[in-house]
Amino acid sequence: MISLVKSICRMCLMGCGIITHVQDGKIVKVEGNPNFPINKGGICPKGLSSIQLLYDPNRLHYPLKRVGERGKGKWERISWDEALKITANSLNEIKSKDGAKAVAFQKGQAPGWDMWWDLWIRLAMSFGSPNIGTPANVCFFPRSSSFATYGDYAESDFDNNNGVIILWGYNAATSSLPASCRRIFEAKDRGAQLIVIDPVFTPLAAKADLYIRLRPGTDLALALAMINIMISKGFYDKDFVERWTVGFDKLASHVQDYSPEKVSEITGVSTEAIQEVARKYATIKPGLIAIGNGVEQTTSSVQTVRGLNILQAIAGNLDIPGGNISDPEPPPLGMSNPTMMLNRIPNYAKDCVSQHPLYAQKQMASREEIADSILTGSPYPIKGMLVFGTNLVTTTARSTRIIEALKKLEFLAVHDLYLTATAEFADIIFPCTTFLEADDYFHWGLGSSRHGRPQTMHLDVWQPKVVEPLGESRSNWDFVSGVAKALGLEEFFPWKSLEEYVGWEFEATDKGITVDQLKQNPDGITKIYPASELYRKYEKKGFKTPSGKVELYSGILEEYGYDPLPVYREPAESPRSQPELAQDYPLICNNGMKPLVHTHSQFQELPWIKAIFPEPFAGVNPATGAKYGVQDGEWVIVESPRASVQLKAKITKTVPPNTVFIPHGWKEPRYNDLTDDKNVDPIAGSFSTRAFLCRLKKI
Repeated sequence: MISLVKSICRMCLMGCGIITHVQDGKIVKVEGNPNFPINKGGICPKGLSSIQLLYDPNRLHYPLKRVGERGKGKWERISWDEALKITANSLNEIKSKDGAKAVAFQKGQAPGWDMWWDLWIRLAMSFGSPNIGTPANVCFFPRSSSFATYGDYAESDFDNNNGVIILWGYNAATSSLPASCRRIFEAKDRGAQLIVIDPVFTPLAAKADLYIRLRPGTDLALALAMINIMISKGFYDKDFVERWTVGFDKLASHVQDYSPEKVSEITGVSTEAIQEVARKYATIKPGLIAIGNGVEQTTSSVQTVRGLNILQAIAGNLDIPGGNISDPEPPPLGMSNPTMMLNRIPNYAKDCVSQHPLYAQKQMASREEIADSILTGSPYPIKGMLVFGTNLVTTTARSTRIIEALKKLEFLAVHDLYLTATAEFADIIFPCTTFLEADDYFHWGLGSSRHGRPQTMHLDVWQPKVVEPLGESRSNWDFVSGVAKALGLEEFFPWKSLEEYVGWEFEATDKGITVDQLKQNPDGITKIYPASELYRKYEKKGFKTPSGKVELYSGILEEYGYDPLPVYREPAESPRSQPELAQDYPLICNNGMKPLVHTHSQFQELPWIKAIFPEPFAGVNPATGAKYGVQDGEWVIVESPRASVQLKAKITKTVPPNTVFIPHGWKEPRYNDLTDDKNVDPIAGSFSTRAFLCRLKKI
């Protein structure tokens, strides 16, 4: 007999509703849940392949202890108790000798983000370490620079848009197919115009009313030209600007340097197209700009996002139906209890190894800075590391340098599904469950920054354990709470179960629901906000900035010594910024491409995924291929000033001439070795996966 169990897909960040078919304690089928508000029954290839992830014979099933030299692949099976004891003794020994800050806590997206990110902060801070490594410097933190503009983070109200939607460096067809992509098409059915701004001709660009192909890394110049046009033509929202912004006169003067003619020469976009996109966004109401990773993984990521935030503001598209809106209330779960935990580290931002103070204030350090600290001992050496669901070697700039850092550590423990390229250098490996083998809690709120969720609601769901864990794999809760107990931090983790912990948080934040209620509602409990609470909140409370208004001229950035108005600067490595280097490396490389069927470095070897995307490739425009004598399917060498890799060419018109596009996250060859990890954004520390120099040779 087959039983049906509703759950949440965690193969990526979106969290689509699924129905699992269970027979004799084994899942035999996974399908989309038509009653779930996020995906409404849609499911992508990753979700369908979750059954293959669960039963993948290559998964880790038992704790392992390194035997012999680090990185040589020799292991012995040990018990969980022994693995926890070794880990706790090793980390506490480093703490007693060199201080808690000599231990770094690395967190990735693999086991989920929301709750486990907060608990990971709690674990690190209760231990006393300010060094919490994340990939946020190239994913989300640059977007959260909106706090310096309007004091909040604003997401896309797709469901109420029938005006114009701009997808700026955001490809919903690969990052949110069943959710955002569907909602974008629904908006088009209501009459919304779709504009796609991206160097790559994406699947959504093929459906766009206007497609803008610009030179990689020049997004801010285009945004400033649009602001120039909107101001000079009087297209901006004069009433909103006068009542709710500061610094408009300075902005108007500043953007005079960014004429459409000048910016056309910078970006490669015609002056007519620049004027058209500015006019459409400014005059067709409502308008929204959905910002993606494409603008975050550059050497001027924060100021680029600032330019887009300013566009949203002066067009009058903030906090209106169908525009970019902020959360009507703070996220309901403050699981790390930041006030209490920060008291453990009163000088958190100063104690952290990060040299980017605004980033450090978010309780984060970049993975690259932690690696530098390990290798150079500056500002102090990090000697131990705990890694939770992230594959540093394949997803961080310059994997060779990351490997050097991992080898130098005194102790490294990893909790993961697989013996990843990072886990290969561990001393202890803890086997993780898949999402189908463990209970979890999931919350969709604006604070969770999901394009896939309707912006007018919050959704809370209890994700049930569908089948028993395979082997001795254990859940995220078992791992985090187990490590905390082994480290002697029980006072900060007093809960006996995940249910007890989530229930405690519900009570502490006056959530108004219980875990039992969630379990009785497998499609989740939804809170729909009335328009009076959702839109134009600033009219009652102002904006969450020092001035209470949108700060076009940012006093926060000025205080930290950064440009208060966004200034366009060439990518650190481009034909314009380094013309001599470009003589040897004349092409622009992008190795941040994310295929639909992968989530960063995950799932590449699952059979159904591999059938769809069997191997990486170098995407090359036909004109560029002809110039270098390269035909489709031929082997080529792509070389940057740092490394070279071999892979097959894919001749395609979807990529622009004089560029090479490579998908990221593969274990071999390690394409992130091509990436420059030294020239980074001064505010966020983000490096450029999207625009650096390379050359192409046929083998």
